[in-house]
Amino acid sequence: MIKEKNNLDEERNPLLSRRKFLIGAGALATSGVLAATGLVGCGAKQKPAGTSAEAGATPLSSGGKVPWKYQKLDVELVRKRGYEAYFKYG
Repeated sequence: MIKEKNNLDEERNPLLSRRKFLIGAGALATSGVLAATGLVGCGAKQKPAGTSAEAGATPLSSGGKVPWKYQKLDVELVRKRGYEAYFKYG
């Protein structure tokens, strides 16, 4: 019987296989993501400036001021401009 060459044999092929490379790359990416998400909140004792006291609150609902005046929009004009802009600009 003829013995076939096995490319996955580690003793005969010292090069890194695709499978081992992908396993190592996946482990590295996963550990990087876990480290980044775990370490991001470690030093934050206070809320950053500009955040609301309640979850889901907007600047206007929490009593904040915005640098522009409120202006009521014409719904039909906005609809037409949006429709035309979609086909013109993509």
